[in-house]
Amino acid sequence: MKRHIFITEKDLVSPRWEQACPVTQIIAQSKFVPNFQDTEICWILAGIPQWLNIIQEYSEQGTPVIVMTKMLSVEELCQALEAGARGYLEALSSRHIIEQASITILSGALWIPSGLLANLVGRLAKNTPASTHKNNLISEKLTKRESEVANQVVTGKSNKQVAQTLNITERTVKEHLSSIFYKLNVKDRMHLMLLIKQQ
Repeated sequence: MKRHIFITEKDLVSPRWEQACPVTQIIAQSKFVPNFQDTEICWILAGIPQWLNIIQEYSEQGTPVIVMTKMLSVEELCQALEAGARGYLEALSSRHIIEQASITILSGALWIPSGLLANLVGRLAKNTPASTHKNNLISEKLTKRESEVANQVVTGKSNKQVAQTLNITERTVKEHLSSIFYKLNVKDRMHLMLLIKQQ
C-alpha cells in the first residue's frame, strides 16, 4: 500500500495527519533525502529548509505534493504552485479537510483554500499579458470561439461576464469550457489559467 510522507519540523506534528492517511511516514528533520518509491502524496511544511527544492524533486518524479502552512498566504501559495505543488492548506487542518485534499489531488485537481482562490485568480490575471493569451497551444487545439472564451476566462471573468462580453448564453460558455478543458487536458479554470500563464 502506498504511503503519505509528511515532511515537517520537529515541533509541528499533528495527530490528524495519521488519522486521515492510513499509511503515514512523518519525517521531522532538517536534512531530508527524498524517497519516491511507494509514495502516494508528499506533504511538506512551507518554510523548512529546501522546501521548494523538495517539491520540485517529488513533482518531477510524478508524486503529487501538498504544501502545509502555518499561515495562509497568497505569496507562499504562488511559490508552492510554481515549484509544482498540487495543493495548499493549513498544517493543522481538520481530518476531514486533509482527507478531501487527498481525494482531490489524486483525482488530478488542485486543492486551494477558497479564501485564497479569488486573490490568486486576480493575481494571475494581472500577471498574464494579453499577448500570451494568443499562444500556439490555444490556436492549434481550440476553435476560434473556444479561444475567445478561454481568453476571457483567464482574465478572471465569471461565466456570466464571459457570456455578456461575447453575447452568448451562460450555458454556451459552460459547453465551450467543457470542450476547452477536454482539449487542453485541464481539470478546471485554475488549471487553464496556470497553463496559459506558462505559455
